[in-house]
Amino acid sequence: MFPKALNDNVIVKPDVVSNQTESGLYIAPDDKKQRPTTGTVYSVGEDCYLSLNPHKILSPGCEVLFVKNAGHEMEHAGETYLILESKHLLAALSVV
Repeated sequence: MFPKALNDNVIVKPDVVSNQTESGLYIAPDDKKQRPTTGTVYSVGEDCYLSLNPHKILSPGCEVLFVKNAGHEMEHAGETYLILESKHLLAALSVV
């Protein structure tokens, strides 16, 4: 069973950022370019629906943009997830 986000928290599985081009060249990471990150929402706390998300735009399966250094990492079934406060979400990239 997957954990449920509480309060105004959101559980997100971050996308993997590759430092390699399609042709196989390695590019050194640049902190300024890699600051915001994307991921898939897995669980949304109830307070997100009440105050920040009254039309339920944010739901499991949505792609979101969030601040890289925000949140707490957790592992579940061998996968890494982030528990983020809703204020660290910058944009919804796709809506389910």
